[in-house]
Formats: sequence, C-alpha cells, structure tokens
Amino acid sequence: FGQGHAVQIDLSLNRVATARQHAHCRPADGCSLETQYITAALLEVVDIRLKTLGEYGFFVRFEDVNPQADVEQGSPDDTLNFITTVVGANYWPHPDVVLKADAESIEPDEGDSTTGYNVGLGWVF
Repeated sequence: FGQGHAVQIDLSLNRVATARQHAHCRPADGCSLETQYITAALLEVVDIRLKTLGEYGFFVRFEDVNPQADVEQGSPDDTLNFITTVVGANYWPHPDVVLKADAESIEPDEGDSTTGYNVGLGWVF
C-alpha cells in the first residue's frame, strides 16, 4: 500500500441459529396444504475486511445458509440450502461518505448458480 499507510484487518465468524419458525408449504411447489414448522434455521458467516487507514477498503464474505436445519414434521428440504460469496471494495471520499461495489455469487445445493453486482452509497448523518 505504499509507505506511511497502515492496514486494519477484521475477521468475524458468526453462527446464528434461529428459534422456532412457522412456514407454510405452498401447493404451487408440489406440497400439501399442511403447515410445516421449522424448528431451527442456521446461518454461518465468515467476514474478512481489510482497510487501509486511507480511503480504500476491501472485503470478502462467505455465508452458508440452511433455512431448514431442523423441522418438526417430515424431513428438512436440503434443496433450499445455499452458499453466498461476496467480494467487494469500499472508497471513502470523505470520512462520512462511502462508495461501495461488490460481486456476489450464490450457489444453491441444487440448481444453477447466479451472480449479481451491487453498487451503493452510504453516509453518516
């Protein structure tokens, strides 16, 4: 990063399990009209951020999502599981303003992967 630039690296690991949720199985999806209770959903996130103490920052985030980790009746639908990978950059033209851009890849356990791109603007007020 050149002489005189300090670097800050943040790493966070999060595992979030939700409590009992209520979900309806839709007939359009080939399900019966019975109500299904999801007893646990699981989200695991690894977030790595690199920020120079100047204007630039970079980040990578991995998310492993299992929305039906446990169900009260029947079997969990593992086809709903997916992994998201996000790679992005931040630019602070002013200490209270940030421009953000990232690329996101979503890979379901079954089906085709998708890629998306996001651009954002944030400010402190």
